[in-house]
Amino acid sequence: VVLHRRVRGAALAALSRLGATREERNAAVVASLCSMGQLSRAELLPLAEANFRAIRFDRLKREDLASALGSEGGGGLAARTQPCSLGACDAFLSHSWHDPEAPKWAALCSWARRFEAEEGRPPTLWLDRACIDQSRIADSLPCLPVFVAGCKTLLVLAGPTYASRLWCVMELFTFMAMSADSHRICVVPLAAGESEGARREARQQLLASFDRFDAAHARCFLPQDRAALLSVIESTLQLDEFNRWVRSVFRERSRRTSGASAVPVEPSEE
Repeated sequence: VVLHRRVRGAALAALSRLGATREERNAAVVASLCSMGQLSRAELLPLAEANFRAIRFDRLKREDLASALGSEGGGGLAARTQPCSLGACDAFLSHSWHDPEAPKWAALCSWARRFEAEEGRPPTLWLDRACIDQSRIADSLPCLPVFVAGCKTLLVLAGPTYASRLWCVMELFTFMAMSADSHRICVVPLAAGESEGARREARQQLLASFDRFDAAHARCFLPQDRAALLSVIESTLQLDEFNRWVRSVFRERSRRTSGASAVPVEPSEE
């Protein structure tokens, strides 16, 4: 997630007093140890509803997934979003900004084409850079766990750095904490290569790295973020138990068809 350095800790804050539903109570577990919460329950949900937005896949471009903003910048991307009701967004897009955009874009195109073939319309997506107002990040970040819960599917584009970024793993943890249905998670390993053999080998190496996942080795941009997130994890699970859970999610929810994660060439612009 693209988070402002001074306010990243607010992403898991402000939920400790929620509890009207099972998902809200579970969200409170995720956020309860964060000390920056300043909103009451009566304030938080209306704020989340007011700020929840989505972007249709057909309004996205490959460069929107690049680690650096293009010439259009965040404002132009935000202008392509639309207000969305909680629970109506098709997928929360979870990925690492440290991974290259070409394989992420190819995998997203493939997933979106299958979705449109089944549903008869382009999917709607929650993408942090598009759906959080980059000029008012602090206003939206306290609602982030609600935004995660407001999406039908967690779409994980898991490249080489995904499992090493603790914020990415926390998106997975938050989604699972607020939904008992693991079938709502789709993990797409990004295995790029110029030949089928190279892609197969890259995919096996990537899956092997998932099997070695250890939260103790995952990184955050700010050390205090890492300490806070690890404390949230350890408030609900032993770290070894969490590691086993993450490995099982990667293993069980990764796409099994060999072509689903293959990225042979960069897709053409449409």
